[in-house]
Amino acid sequence: MRNLWLGLVVVGASACTTSAVNFEHQSELAVASRGVALNTDGVDGVVGMFGTTCRVMVHDGTIGEDYNFPTEDERVVDATELFGDNAVLVISDMGAHVTYPDRVWDWGTDDFGGPGVLEGSIYDDGVAMLADNPCRVDWSNGTDAVTTEVPDDLCQGASFTADRSDGRVFVANGDVVKVTEDGYENIAEGADLVVWDMAAQVLYATLTGSSTLQGIEEDGAIRWTTEVEGSIVTLDVMGMLGQAAVMVEKANGAGALLTVDGYTGEITSSLATPSAAEQVESSDNGKTLAVVLPREVHFFNVRSAP
Repeated sequence: MRNLWLGLVVVGASACTTSAVNFEHQSELAVASRGVALNTDGVDGVVGMFGTTCRVMVHDGTIGEDYNFPTEDERVVDATELFGDNAVLVISDMGAHVTYPDRVWDWGTDDFGGPGVLEGSIYDDGVAMLADNPCRVDWSNGTDAVTTEVPDDLCQGASFTADRSDGRVFVANGDVVKVTEDGYENIAEGADLVVWDMAAQVLYATLTGSSTLQGIEEDGAIRWTTEVEGSIVTLDVMGMLGQAAVMVEKANGAGALLTVDGYTGEITSSLATPSAAEQVESSDNGKTLAVVLPREVHFFNVRSAP
């Protein structure tokens, strides 16, 4: 088993700190994935594959149950707790579907949205979704739904993120737009990749391929701006650690996995990688990280450094 030690310094801001951690390689899954999501405890996750979607155990990469979603084109987009159970959200041409991996007596699915769903995220009361025709954000508990219509360009490949607690949504496709059940407002510009950090209460925002990462307050105020060495490819919030995992591509084609403090924007570590990953995905408790490459997925435990 490999240990990848990342020397993270302790950083303070407004009585908040991030902790030093290390990444311990757990397993590798050789597959071209259609999305990866980790369950809340980080013990297992779900990987979308061509023609199937399966549960995967993080400690050894073994494949478990095959979930029977309505189609074979589903894409895994999220996993967390919903209505007291671990839940997995996938999107297909037929809509948004949720299954509950721990309900071994029933692996059926609940439909939260019909055709036209583009992106989605689970939150405490259901599923928040970006959908087309017309372009809108829907919040559904599986029975009832509330809708806010948004500008059409937000349905053209926009980045989508939502707060786990109340379902407020941030969508970015050049402009950064905050969407709630009461309406929408532009809060920033110059970003097409955003991820909300509920712990640090900050929106990580960047333009894909840029070397600039910003931390944006909910009202649009810029908390910090950080320059990285290379082009930003993808990022994810590291659960409740108050940090982001940021993957960059260097000019020579190599990659680097950076960790960025959500309170200050400080780059707290940089791990050289042979190439840039196309997705990084953290569990909600921040204890597991998946690094997704074109033909393989690597799983890491995230632990406090001694």
